[in-house]
Amino acid sequence: MQVLSLGGGRDSTTLFLMNIASEIEPKADFAIFADTGWERAGTYENIARLNTIGLEAGFPPIWRVSIGNIRTESLAGGDGHYNHMPLFTRVITPQLRFDGDDEVRTGQIRRQCTRHYKIRAINAAIREEYGMARRVQWIGFSVDELARMAPSRVKYITHRFPLIEKRMDRADCEGWLIEHGHPVPVKSSCIGCPYHTDAEWKSLSPSEWEDACQFDEQIREKHRKNFKLYLHNSLTPLREVRFRGDERNDLLKQEDCKGGCWT
Repeated sequence: MQVLSLGGGRDSTTLFLMNIASEIEPKADFAIFADTGWERAGTYENIARLNTIGLEAGFPPIWRVSIGNIRTESLAGGDGHYNHMPLFTRVITPQLRFDGDDEVRTGQIRRQCTRHYKIRAINAAIREEYGMARRVQWIGFSVDELARMAPSRVKYITHRFPLIEKRMDRADCEGWLIEHGHPVPVKSSCIGCPYHTDAEWKSLSPSEWEDACQFDEQIREKHRKNFKLYLHNSLTPLREVRFRGDERNDLLKQEDCKGGCWT
């Protein structure tokens, strides 16, 4: 059984469309999308578009699975919740110095969200439907992500990296999409992913930005008795972050957060 893991971003979109076009073979038996419940609107739109393209080409409907809503569960889970997003916090490290001062630095909670909301969700859905049937799991890593390649931890699953087999990097994927008349999708990630670069934070729509800011505020309220958590690595409330080379906060204040003049 050939299973295509579809995140909805540039690389996995390229993988899906190349398979539809028979540029990567054999044809996958199906593509599966693990929904965290907090994906960007552009990702959901892209998955819907790919599903239409696939159906027109005789490909099975994209299988959409979910194991929960990461936003809701992160706020409800409490400090002991084990499906942590990799949020930022202050870490105090004792220093062996004459002045006796401790060092305060930026730390990050261990990332467990991908394994739970993506890998576990996919494996659970397939196991429920097909049992422990042997399968080849296609993963859309490009050559830019060689370090992320890893064999499966499960004996009946074999990982395959078709884009790496074709020596394609991110630029190649983008070029292939443009050449074949497809839009380049937004990066696949949660709206409030702590791994966002400043450019990715700036690319959020007004409603997504407000959603992320509210979560950022709520997560500190939830954990106020223990330690403060932040979405941005500056350990600054998201609304107050001054992104590099950008006047976004000023624009937001001028428009009263109505998103009137930027996208």
